[in-house]
Amino acid sequence: MNRTIVWTLWDMQNVAPSAEEAAQMSAAIKAAVEKREPKAKSKGRIYYDSSQAKIADRLNGWRRAECEGDCDEELANDARSLAGGKPRDTAIFLAAKDGDYVGLVNDLKAKGAQVYLIAPRGASRRLAAAVGQENVILLP
Repeated sequence: MNRTIVWTLWDMQNVAPSAEEAAQMSAAIKAAVEKREPKAKSKGRIYYDSSQAKIADRLNGWRRAECEGDCDEELANDARSLAGGKPRDTAIFLAAKDGDYVGLVNDLKAKGAQVYLIAPRGASRRLAAAVGQENVILLP
């Protein structure tokens, strides 16, 4: 789509790698974003809880947001804010599998933002439908 503002928001509570898988998953997410939006410089943010801090610390190139409870609300508020200024220029890549993000996806799309889902197999079908099958990227 050639959007100029590209954000990748990774809910690590939701799509949680082991310490051994973290770097590989990070690289797969970044490659998927680059393939879809090759001209834009993507910025990424990971959302995690304190039990995942050591894994998050190993990942380079990601802004960090440690949540005390469930990260869904913080991620959703950030996504709305990041897309709020220029939604038609914004692409949000959501690395998650939780159907609770359906409302967020619908809000972002209604404002004109492009939304992609990066998820493992078995992600919420409602979430995939909200994003649109053509915008679902499955993790290896």
